[in-house]
Amino acid sequence: IPVGCVEMHGPHNPTGTDSMNVERICRLAAEQEPFIILPTIYYNINDQMMCYPGTIAIPHRVLIDTWRAIFRECARNGFKRIVPVCGHGGSQEPLIVAQAEVLQEASQGVPTDYQVFRIEGLGLATPAALDGHGGGGETARVMDASPGLVDLWKATGEGPDIKPVANPAKYRVPWIRNVPKGYQGRPELATRELGEKLNRDLAAKLVEVIRKIKAVDLQTSP
Repeated sequence: IPVGCVEMHGPHNPTGTDSMNVERICRLAAEQEPFIILPTIYYNINDQMMCYPGTIAIPHRVLIDTWRAIFRECARNGFKRIVPVCGHGGSQEPLIVAQAEVLQEASQGVPTDYQVFRIEGLGLATPAALDGHGGGGETARVMDASPGLVDLWKATGEGPDIKPVANPAKYRVPWIRNVPKGYQGRPELATRELGEKLNRDLAAKLVEVIRKIKAVDLQTSP
């Protein structure tokens, strides 16, 4: 299940950037290792991004209940391995809770004949120059995933990333104070060719993980 969101990625990118990018790597991975791709989750939590236009934010509890319903319906249809692939940093919280509830119920004796395998990262480091929300890497990837939806003319130079004063402590500071342009980094470095390479590299990593998941014995493996 590709997991994205609808939020600002700078004025040059579509608001569905995360969703389009994660769906692209899932489709590329499925060309190498067969698996079923369910419809992408576009709507997600992103309360920190509500200060930007174009953000659609869903309450945490709604998402938790939605995930539980998706898990149950997947299981009812015979899926034994349910694999949310998170393409949106910050989407994990409701998913973690929903997964934990499944594990807790199973430990309490509720019949559960499936497992949820949450994928949050694929271990592929982005070069520093391409890093950042809506920066060179993400912008390049959506150029490949959804050609024609990126307009680099709307990116006005490097996007600043002002760290909160109490960093690394986590506290609620609207992103617009820290990322006033709605993006970080240098989107002008993006090209479609670069995006295709990054997406294919990520897809190759996803294939490795999917193969490991397929090899898990749900009855005996830890």
